[in-house]
Amino acid sequence: MCFGRLTMSGGQVKVGDISVFNVETFRRGLKLCLSNHDLWVKEAKELYDKGSYGHAYVLLFNAIEALVQSYFCWLVLIGAKKPDDKEFIKVFYEHDIKLDVILEFILTSVDYKKYLENKYGLVWTKEYSERDLKRDIKRLQDAKGRFRKEKLDLRKHGTYVVYDDKNKIFFSPEDIEREKVATFLGEASIAHNVIKHLICNTSQEIVDLLREESKHLE
Repeated sequence: MCFGRLTMSGGQVKVGDISVFNVETFRRGLKLCLSNHDLWVKEAKELYDKGSYGHAYVLLFNAIEALVQSYFCWLVLIGAKKPDDKEFIKVFYEHDIKLDVILEFILTSVDYKKYLENKYGLVWTKEYSERDLKRDIKRLQDAKGRFRKEKLDLRKHGTYVVYDDKNKIFFSPEDIEREKVATFLGEASIAHNVIKHLICNTSQEIVDLLREESKHLE
């Protein structure tokens, strides 16, 4: 299993100005999250191949969330994230932050970037005024909200039998079409490839950059 270029030795390490934490705890966390991700993917594929697309989507959703959790463990290990940071804690309890990270990684793909820009109305301005920057940030926040709702609704429909009171109909996980799962599979694969590459192949220069960026966010 790949742990990337983690040069820290075992024992106690100080990150920034916060208290000491145990490196082996977060090494184990990284390992557990990656193992959990791999198991979810394996089981999702089995269900997908059997035509159980709703349940396959749910397991794939869980898999990509586990990968985001591994990414945050890695950020702690390289010193770019503090273990008592609110974002780090939330990534193990809330869907929203994980889905936001997934969308950000998907936008790094040239192919999917254009697709998502059209889907969520992400039209970036070429000017760099404060007003234009605020407008772009709002567009991204709106896109994240729509992305979260879409994925969480599909997760709910892939898990439970849902009753639509307005239309007086039931919706079953078996009603989810293969194409919807295939679409998310393509999106998830982008985040998967980026995160796995970061953890396994990141240069020291990138690690230093991430550390420096984290200081500006404090």
